[in-house]
Amino acid sequence: MQIKAVKCWHKQKMQQAGPLLRNVWLDCDTGHDDAIAIIVAGHSKTLNLLGVSTVCGNQTIEKTTENTLKILKAAGLEHIGKCIQVIFVE
Repeated sequence: MQIKAVKCWHKQKMQQAGPLLRNVWLDCDTGHDDAIAIIVAGHSKTLNLLGVSTVCGNQTIEKTTENTLKILKAAGLEHIGKCIQVIFVE
């Protein structure tokens, strides 16, 4: 398998993380359940959400990526790092 395309944006938040924060990265096929997880993790006082990556699950990678970007914007989390549209070809 080869990776056809990878688009990543990651803004380092590590320096802002206090000693009680746990750094996390969410890998989602963003539907309603993952949307809640993104919002909760992004606004958590105990988690430092470094980023979100998207995969296809019940939807295409394009749709899950679109959903993720909409959730991040609606939740005021646009500063969170993103890694989207990782496409594998054989």
